[in-house]
Amino acid sequence: MQKPIYIQIKEQIEQEIGLLKTDDIIESERELAKRFNASRMTVRKAVDILVEEGLLYRNKNLGTFVCDKSIVRKEAVDIILDDVDDNKILYFNVKYADKELSDIFNIPERDLVVRLAKSNIKDGITLSVDDIYYVKKYVKSTDINSITKLLDFSKIVKEGLVRQRFIPISVPVNYSNILKIKHGTPIIMVESLISTPEGIPIAFVRSYNNPYEKIIEIIT
Repeated sequence: MQKPIYIQIKEQIEQEIGLLKTDDIIESERELAKRFNASRMTVRKAVDILVEEGLLYRNKNLGTFVCDKSIVRKEAVDIILDDVDDNKILYFNVKYADKELSDIFNIPERDLVVRLAKSNIKDGITLSVDDIYYVKKYVKSTDINSITKLLDFSKIVKEGLVRQRFIPISVPVNYSNILKIKHGTPIIMVESLISTPEGIPIAFVRSYNNPYEKIIEIIT
């Protein structure tokens, strides 16, 4: 079966990134669309994946640039896919903050964040998927290589502040298969911003809950 066009474009750009230096700018979406004879939407989808994987970063005023290859941890995904205390690690990376994360954490877009995605499993059933972000400068270097420590929120929650939002959405396509529910199913996403006692945001979590296994009611 032939790969989708956006995947083919993504893989071609990824090969080209290997020949570029940190902070080199890549072609614009318009130029890439013309070169690959594809729509800008298709090209944007390919570039979005590379940004998510930490290979590229965007500056909305200047363009899209190559990340520092020394901080890319994409290979860790294939190393730690074992169950750990009913958690399964889906993704682990160190990347530059995008505009959304810089606003959430009140940090410059060039600051580093640690991203960790995991599913929460009980009796073989996936209850939820968590997308976890840490501001790297607030994480001990020894903890970067310890998944157990990164998953332990007990200390920072006990000592700090937690602000939560409960948001009705449709399950994202990338998590529908993991949760084993149909794409477009209504779910409740819980956003948790964890801050120090002084109010400095250090961690942000998005939890996508399986509505058939973990019921959350919003009463107004």
